[in-house]
Amino acid sequence: MAKKVLFLFLVILVLMWVLTGCAKKEEKAEQEATQVAQQAPEEVEEIAVELPEAVAQVVKEKFPEAQIAEVETEEKAGLTLYDIEFKDNKGELEVTAEGQIIEIATIITLEELPEGAAQAIQKAAEGATIKRVEKEEVLAKINEAGEITKVDPPQVLFEAELVKEGQTGEIVVTADGKIVEELKWEAEEETEKEVKEEKEEK
Repeated sequence: MAKKVLFLFLVILVLMWVLTGCAKKEEKAEQEATQVAQQAPEEVEEIAVELPEAVAQVVKEKFPEAQIAEVETEEKAGLTLYDIEFKDNKGELEVTAEGQIIEIATIITLEELPEGAAQAIQKAAEGATIKRVEKEEVLAKINEAGEITKVDPPQVLFEAELVKEGQTGEIVVTADGKIVEELKWEAEEETEKEVKEEKEEK
């Protein structure tokens, strides 16, 4: 009888030891999971931007399936302009707070360039890599008095971003190859620095 009691007592002790060990393991696992969660970098969340209703409506109409990557605002002649860049190279949009589109830019391929524009860009890009080409449609212009003048038909320009030996450059031409903005080269580090400074200022 004494042996049975002793055996049962030992069984109970073993069970208690096992259960206590499991509880401690679970607690330790929870603590480790909490520490990992605290140490892990935060995931990049989708940008939640509070756009004026008129601006949001333009975005929905012109870029219905695109996701916003970045939004910058600037004041020009008393008007607030929203410069919206979309993810996955879907393009850019410049629009006033009232919903007046100033400019739309879409990413295109070299094959989609008009012949004149393609020749001018390729000539400027001799020895360089053409990183990206944009088709820019200027729909309106703003004068010093803050008055908006509609451009009809829209002015179509083509901008190419070039890379060469650690430098980046941009050139803007018309469809027939006329240069609107001459190619200017900058060190990639300087370009990144300027972009960072502009963001900090805003």
